[in-house]
Amino acid sequence: MIEWLKRLNLNVPQDVGVVAIGTAEMGGKISGIDESTRKSGELAMEILVGRVQKGELGGYADPHHLTIGGEWNRGQTLNYCI
Repeated sequence: MIEWLKRLNLNVPQDVGVVAIGTAEMGGKISGIDESTRKSGELAMEILVGRVQKGELGGYADPHHLTIGGEWNRGQTLNYCI
């Protein structure tokens, strides 16, 4: 994306900001949300191991969802006013 914007003679973040939703890395150059994939994987394994230990096989009769919060990576691709 940033290379494409450069070819259009647009500078990041001076002319346009770039945000990664879910693909930013903490401490990385791109501003955006780090989805905490490691935490998600750890929780998935805990659930799977628990189900195997209880002898629960197959899908859930009543599927459910879990949410794990992400973290904001400030990055360098937004022009912050503060």
